Amino acid sequence: MSVWRRANPSQWVAISVLALCLCVIGATGVGFFLSSYELYQSKVRLEPQIGRLKGLAKVEKDITNAAQTSANELSLLTYSAEAAASAQANNMQQSLRELFSQAGVIVNGSQILPVVEQDYFNRIRVRLTVSSDIEQLTELLLMLASQNPIVVIDTLEVKPKRQRRTDEQVLNIDIVLSSFAQASR
Repeated sequence: MSVWRRANPSQWVAISVLALCLCVIGATGVGFFLSSYELYQSKVRLEPQIGRLKGLAKVEKDITNAAQTSANELSLLTYSAEAAASAQANNMQQSLRELFSQAGVIVNGSQILPVVEQDYFNRIRVRLTVSSDIEQLTELLLMLASQNPIVVIDTLEVKPKRQRRTDEQVLNIDIVLSSFAQASR
């Protein structure tokens, strides 16, 4: 305690400046330590993300090729989004009438139904009323399975046609078919 009492004002100033310097150096050191710790934590958090991005970069070409292949397949299975829905429905109706004729099925009537808009596709529907025997119907169903753009049977109602004393049974068929058009986004 006597040392502190004997110190003159210039020594007090020197001691105060020295203490201030030590505090500033200590605070700076603690700040650097905390900054380096935060950078380390950021690095640890980013390493998995960087690894995933490097993995994606390696397979980017494969992903691009798969996306192109999918787009090509989709264009084969659906109508394009560029044409109007009414034009697509007319095309579908005409191609189905031709397909039914090729199968030997008699088309009594056809009707384009309203387009059903869905998330990624618009559903184009056509109702056909036809007459056929069972062999022609089977042939028609096999031909529908290989149609492009894809054709889906929504409903199929088969009733025997009333006839007197014939060996051949004719069927009245009411069928609703759908195809898909890519929705414009």
